[in-house]
Amino acid sequence: MKRLYAFFLCVILPASLIGQSYKAGYCSIFLTDSTRLYKPDSDPGDKLHFRPVEVDVWYPAETITGSAPMPFQAFTNLLEQRSNRFQDDTVYTGMSAALVQFLCANLNIPDTSKLSHFRTNSYKNAPAIKQPFPLIIYMCAYDGMSYENIPLLESLAANGYVVAAITSVGRYPGNMSTKNADLLQQVGDGLFVLNYLQHQDNIAAGKIGVMGYSWGGLAATLMVMHTDKVSAVLSLDGSEMHYYGDSPEEDSDFNALRKEPYFRASTINVPYAYLESGHKQDDYPADSVFNLLSSLHSPSRYFRFADGSHEDFSCLPSLPALIAGTSTNNHPLYRQYCLFSLGFFNEYLGNKTGALREQESALLRQHLADTTYPTAAGVSPENATLLKGIVRDGLTGKPLAFANISVPGKQMGTVTAQNGSFQLPVGVGKRIDSIRVSMVGYRDTICSITNGQEQGKILLLTLQPNITKLTETVVVAHLRPARIIGSTSTSKSMSFGFPLKFLGSEIGSRMQLGKKDVLLKRFRFTVAANRLDTAVFRLNIYRFSNGLPAENILQQNILVGVGNSPGTYAIDLAEYKLFLHGDVFVSLEWVQGSASQKNGAIFLSAALLHGATWHRTVSQGEWKKFGAVSVGFNMTVQPLTDD
Repeated sequence: MKRLYAFFLCVILPASLIGQSYKAGYCSIFLTDSTRLYKPDSDPGDKLHFRPVEVDVWYPAETITGSAPMPFQAFTNLLEQRSNRFQDDTVYTGMSAALVQFLCANLNIPDTSKLSHFRTNSYKNAPAIKQPFPLIIYMCAYDGMSYENIPLLESLAANGYVVAAITSVGRYPGNMSTKNADLLQQVGDGLFVLNYLQHQDNIAAGKIGVMGYSWGGLAATLMVMHTDKVSAVLSLDGSEMHYYGDSPEEDSDFNALRKEPYFRASTINVPYAYLESGHKQDDYPADSVFNLLSSLHSPSRYFRFADGSHEDFSCLPSLPALIAGTSTNNHPLYRQYCLFSLGFFNEYLGNKTGALREQESALLRQHLADTTYPTAAGVSPENATLLKGIVRDGLTGKPLAFANISVPGKQMGTVTAQNGSFQLPVGVGKRIDSIRVSMVGYRDTICSITNGQEQGKILLLTLQPNITKLTETVVVAHLRPARIIGSTSTSKSMSFGFPLKFLGSEIGSRMQLGKKDVLLKRFRFTVAANRLDTAVFRLNIYRFSNGLPAENILQQNILVGVGNSPGTYAIDLAEYKLFLHGDVFVSLEWVQGSASQKNGAIFLSAALLHGATWHRTVSQGEWKKFGAVSVGFNMTVQPLTDD
């Protein structure tokens, strides 16, 4: 658990949102699974030799007199505490505070103390109601913990369920991955906790449910495949509904999982429900979709919330309003998720029939959800159109390496190879009328094409050199002392993931040079973690206008190679004699890497509250802004004297 995972967030719903019978008690349980080794090459006496398991438990509790519910920071503090307990080679300090800062910056909460001290509806170690209740095992999202969904867990406990939240912890030192070996560690934790808790006096015999969010939905599904003790399973936008084409690495890992002998839909003989968000194919149209539900023979339910995002299942948009004490009615979807979860388990664990069916009908009548299974909207390898071409210099006829190719108005693009050639897959049934070709030092051009012309034909495209040059500055006086602008972060715990799936993907940040010309001396960035063998990136410098990158200022390619090791990289800019002023946008663009490397990613050091980061996934695609984290790009600049 070395990295700071802060992309899933909970929000606390008021008690009146869902009818309840009890208070929600909370406690932590510290267990050790002596059937599984955790730390490799350790002695049996080592505290981490066997698998540690920490469980967050919510349960029906008695009314509390004079006791205040737990603050939000009690749960965010678990990030740092568990990161230190689940490994012993590093001591982390300030990680939980950084998490709170990150959340506040993303949600525009100006005062971090308001989030830290915000009261949940959980009462620590409250006296439990002395009667048996059904048990629900909740599997947290990828590298997630219970703080991602506290209100849902509280509402279930307040309505008569014991809920045990299983933190997403992989192999030593705890970092999760999409590999089966890590995934099965969380599944094993869930099975271990189920076997431990089912014998407790407050657990009703034979009434066991499993649920999970995102990655945890997949873990919950696998857990049901491993045991016959579960009576119902609910997945909240779970990863078992796999969209192929987004990440080749994750595609490969998921295919390996599907080949495992235990991965069989036929072993799920209990009611199964799946709630899905919309917009999953906006950025990456899927080549195909693996739909587990279509293979089930047990009772199953599927509802797609077309207007809901993946983050909505953790009620991300609602937290500022709740802290401010305003209504949550402007975020009704999370309320629907909570109501559905309660109704689903009431139906199959609580013997309360009828209410779930009425709620499902209401979802359809009010057009909040539909039951249309997803289909692939992207490229099928068997019948895809492949646009091929070569880009050359209009004067010399020489091939142009690293020219940008894109389809105007669509998230489709690539970059030419060293020999000027390119291949651009076009989605099945999609019509394209033109492609845009651009490159630093050349004039952009838009080439019209006709449907069918691209199939099996090599397009010959040319770019004309741009004769406009930057204004030359002759320096005869002394320069002022150099200074550094931008983020100098070299952090390994705070990083911005840069997935490399499509050539031309780009990441950058704004830099303010000032009103007078400065000489650009050096550009630096730090790779915190690396999944690549080698890759080549192009440095781009754009004018920054109206809150977005505008035209590229550079007239030639400035390239940097990145190896397979983390570390700080620097580009010497002095030889280019770049004198600029005002606001600019500096980016790194992926322009070269073998096909086998397209499953990779690099993680660039970042910092909180030092500006924003922009990212686009394809060549010349749409920029998206991430306002809380500043990627660690910095520039050494040297102002001119006034002489």
